[in-house]
Order: sequence, then structure tokens, then C-alpha cells
Amino acid sequence: MYSALWMFAWDLQDEGVEKVLGFAADCGLSAVQIASSYHAGNFILGHNPKRVAYFPEDGVAYFHPHLEVYADTKLKPKIAEVSRGTDWFAEAGRRLDRFGLKLVAWTVCCHNTRLGLLHPDCVTRNAFGDPYYHALCPSNDDVRAYVVALVKDLATHYPMYAVQLESPEFMGLVHGHHHERQGVALDPLSVSLLSLCFCEPCMRKAGERGIDARKLRATLREHLRAVLDRAPFYPLDRPSDMPGMVAACPELGRFVEFREQVALSLLK
Repeated sequence: MYSALWMFAWDLQDEGVEKVLGFAADCGLSAVQIASSYHAGNFILGHNPKRVAYFPEDGVAYFHPHLEVYADTKLKPKIAEVSRGTDWFAEAGRRLDRFGLKLVAWTVCCHNTRLGLLHPDCVTRNAFGDPYYHALCPSNDDVRAYVVALVKDLATHYPMYAVQLESPEFMGLVHGHHHERQGVALDPLSVSLLSLCFCEPCMRKAGERGIDARKLRATLREHLRAVLDRAPFYPLDRPSDMPGMVAACPELGRFVEFREQVALSLLK
């Protein structure tokens, strides 16, 4: 067990490594959690001496990856510009003992729009085949190898106490993507169904477990089309929640369990 402060490479760059580590130690914390891979965002930096607003690059690495570790995947990390000249993980790692702190890598796994756009065959596909570029699919073997390589790279080359995983699972339809727009008021069931992935690896691996994913996909398409075509009015002859949908389509329940097994197997 540890108590820690989340931080980013630009915090270390702008405020100074020793100042940030000293602040964490003075707060009585036992560790610092530095973002090792992260997505884009709009950050307001309340105590940064050099800037107030910051827009980081999308889907980049804030450590210095060893690309040979990623030989089993076509997904490769890209070093962020803020970390290109300085390995902030190494800089922090060299000073840990002086401040009595541990090092934790805050690691985003399957949320990566940059890699999704570069490798659209590795992203989540909804029942209509539409890609969610922000969501790498954990059924995909390249994605799985990439996540494993990230953890191995960090654990092997830095004095890590732990690697904290964010999004090592299926991402949903809604995840704060830039300027999300929905031309219809989606009910919770529709959001859940549109979040299910029917990419080729999901279809194939579900089939290996005896699940008729093609039939399920067709059923969900028909249901969702009926709901979308009649929005904002919900058709009364349709299930309105997940238990009702599973009761009407038992294959859906098996598919959801399959997804849980996929995510859990990646963590093992």
C-alpha cells in the first residue's frame, strides 16, 4: 500500500524535479505516480510557474522506450517532445532515496487515439462496423502485446515500485473525446450496446467460445436501428435496460462474459 501524488513530465520540467519530489515528501506521501503514457487533454496548471494552460500531445510516452521490447507488436510508443531531451523517469528515479519516495508509472493502456488512427484494424468496432479510434481493442493480439511490452519496458529499465494501469480493458462509446456530438438523446442501454466491440478478433475469439457473434451483431443492429429511427421517443415494444435485453437475447449475456474474460486475461 502507498500514498502518492499524480504528476506529469511537464510538472517536472517546469517546476523542477527536486522541488516536485520535495513537495510530495513534505505532504507525507510515500510515492510519486508519473504519467508514462497518456492521451490528449486540456490541463489547467494552478501552481505551474511557466504556464497556466497546457495541451499535451495525444497518445505519447513520457519515458524513453526501448523499442526492442515491442518486437511482438506493430504498435510502437512515440516519445513526447517534453521528454525527448530528458528522461524524466530516470531523473526522478535517481533522486527517490533522498526524499524517501517510491516510483510508480501511471500507464494508459487501451486509450490511444494516435495509435488507433495509425492502426485502424486494432480499434473497437461497434455493431455497425464504425471504428472508435480512441479505443484500442484488448482482444487484438497486437494491442495485448503492446500493453504487456509497456509494462515490461517500464519495470525492466526504471526503479519501479509499481506500474499502475489505466484503461487496460474495453473502452466505451463515451469517453470524453474532443467535442463529442450526439445527434440524438441516447438512453443508457443504447450507449452500452454501442460500446460493444465486434472487430474481427472479437468476432473470431467469441466464436471459438461457441458464441454466435454474427447473429448477435445482426440482432443489435436491428434493435439499435429501431431505437435510433424513432428517437427521441423510445419504442415501447423494445427492451429498455440490459437485464431485459439479455432476457430477450441470451447470447448477449454470454458475449458480455466473454469480454470480461478477455480483459481479465490481459491482466494475468
